[in-house]
Amino acid sequence: MHEHLDLEVNGVSVRLMGEGAILLCATGSLLIADVHIGKAAHFRKAGLAVPGASARSDMKRLESLIALEEVCEVIFLGDLGHSDYNAEWLSFVEVRNRFPSIPFILVRGNHDASPVSFYKKMGVNEVVDSLLRSNFFLCHEPPERQIGAYFISGHIHPAVRLKANARQQMVLACFYFSKNGCILPAFTRFSGKFVLDLKEEDLAFPIAKGKVVLLPCKSNVNYLKISDTLQHGEKKA
Repeated sequence: MHEHLDLEVNGVSVRLMGEGAILLCATGSLLIADVHIGKAAHFRKAGLAVPGASARSDMKRLESLIALEEVCEVIFLGDLGHSDYNAEWLSFVEVRNRFPSIPFILVRGNHDASPVSFYKKMGVNEVVDSLLRSNFFLCHEPPERQIGAYFISGHIHPAVRLKANARQQMVLACFYFSKNGCILPAFTRFSGKFVLDLKEEDLAFPIAKGKVVLLPCKSNVNYLKISDTLQHGEKKA
């Protein structure tokens, strides 16, 4: 079960998943950013004590999301991999092979430097620099200027800092929305976080223990509508 929040962004229905992905409801497109396959193994090779469980957990979460009945395609918004090939890619290929009828598309990120042939060998059907879906411009890095379409990207690893009480604070990965676009949280849990300074019309939806959290907005926004309740997505049988 995946707790999620249904939104309307510029008139298009989208679903924020508690696992850090977005579902475009009209096309069944599952959007995932910054998986960074191989990052943990890369750091271990460099002599850092990084548990292998983090990569396995990422792949289990990925598999459970793709198994949702609404998913018709998976679009990775860049940084699918982190460095050169290592054994962590084998787990990705195993997940990919469980869903042979679902297309995998990679929007290249700055870490996706391998040739197209490599990603196709890993089970990715198509590699592109950007993509249009449901009137959204899909890319890895947020555009530096307005592009005439609402963008959805990754790259930043957005987060917000919340006060638990007078003495304690916590930093949570979040979905970030502005009037120009949306930035997804990093899918891998083995990543840094960039704490945002929210502007007047910005919205952030943190993720806490697999739940999408609603934060008060500083002002009314006209590019996004929020459903009244959090609901549960259902897996395929």
